[in-house]
Amino acid sequence: MLAIGEGVSAGVTALITAQQPLLAAAIVTLWLREPLPAAAWLGLGVAGSGVVLCIASDWQGAGNAGGWAYGLPILSVISVTAGSLLAARRPSGLGLAASLTAQLSAAALIFGLAAASTGGLALPGSALLTWQTLGWLVLLSSFGGYGFFTVCLRRLGINAVSSAIYLTPPVTLAWSVGMFGERVETLQLGGMALALLGVAVALIAQHRSRPLDGCAH
Repeated sequence: MLAIGEGVSAGVTALITAQQPLLAAAIVTLWLREPLPAAAWLGLGVAGSGVVLCIASDWQGAGNAGGWAYGLPILSVISVTAGSLLAARRPSGLGLAASLTAQLSAAALIFGLAAASTGGLALPGSALLTWQTLGWLVLLSSFGGYGFFTVCLRRLGINAVSSAIYLTPPVTLAWSVGMFGERVETLQLGGMALALLGVAVALIAQHRSRPLDGCAH
């Protein structure tokens, strides 16, 4: 959210954060000292190259986002990956309601402190759009996103669940074009295609060698 606020396009933000499963697979491999096929490392490199192309295209096309802003979604990827790995390796034993309460309480505290420090802490107000926005965030993002992710993480494992994240970039790109009128550069489309190709190569190589989902448990 902060990256988009600083001028990074929604499509590029989604593409960067969608690399979380590959980062998780690489960390699990290095952490557990299990070899990752050469083709999988090749896929990681290709996917990373695609992300770099998208960032270059977005930076050149929009021109209003500082270089440091692109580090925000990267930090998000690292944080989500670390949290997912810790949750899979050291389950808390809490139920879904308790887990969501803990996560959302921590998020509310952090955002509350950030808002207070910038002078932006205020009551929501009575505008209909404000409550529609809050309803969207609470129902779809919080309960929908966190809830489904937590349930699926426990039932299916980190790699199987995270693979669905690769649907995020094309959906976000199409949504941002239709809703916000964002312009899509040819280089950005090429970078996204290259990233998805690298993802496919890495996932196929991992599947043919040995799935990592069992390790994540």
